[in-house]
Amino acid sequence: MKTRKPYLILIFLSLSVVFADTIPDPVPTEQAERDLRSTWSKKYPGETIISVTSAGDPGTLEKVDKKGKLIERKLKVPFQVVAEKSGTKREFEAGANYIQKGNQWKFSEIGIGDVKAVASESEKSPKKPVVKELVVKAFSEKYSDYTWSNVLIDDGTFNKGANGGFYRYEGDINRTDLEGQTIQCKDIDFMLVKDSSGNWVVDITSQGKCY
Repeated sequence: MKTRKPYLILIFLSLSVVFADTIPDPVPTEQAERDLRSTWSKKYPGETIISVTSAGDPGTLEKVDKKGKLIERKLKVPFQVVAEKSGTKREFEAGANYIQKGNQWKFSEIGIGDVKAVASESEKSPKKPVVKELVVKAFSEKYSDYTWSNVLIDDGTFNKGANGGFYRYEGDINRTDLEGQTIQCKDIDFMLVKDSSGNWVVDITSQGKCY
């Protein structure tokens, strides 16, 4: 019997190494969403989840010591979460996080990444062609010595301020002088806000670099 013990111990250790290196199948998205919703309601009781959508495939993160030995393995199931609090909707990059325990994933916490405000129906921006017309109007009024045209802008970023929702845009615009010479002004910066009458107007913050 004594001669067999080292052999049995060796087999046990070998199996332990193989077992520790085995990665379980990812947690099903449906289960991860249930875990996220349940924890969210407890952690953020003042917020109501409007929607939860998958944001890609699950990913693993491994923590090793100085010798390269695995210490911990985590799984993240990513989601986009829209939640509402006090009448304001926000979109979160969130994840249901798990830690490997044996040959299973055990839920540990929810992780929160980037957060952005979500525009309500009354705060949704006009279509891009309309925004471009407002840009030309604003530049023409502020810099009346030139003719402005050919506006190129990004999709804008929505945010909330003390006076309600607004958008920030960046882009380029063509400037033509009285002699007919046209140059492009790059990296213009402006805000799209509502005036006292509830109409969208452009507030120029930078004319950009014109050359």
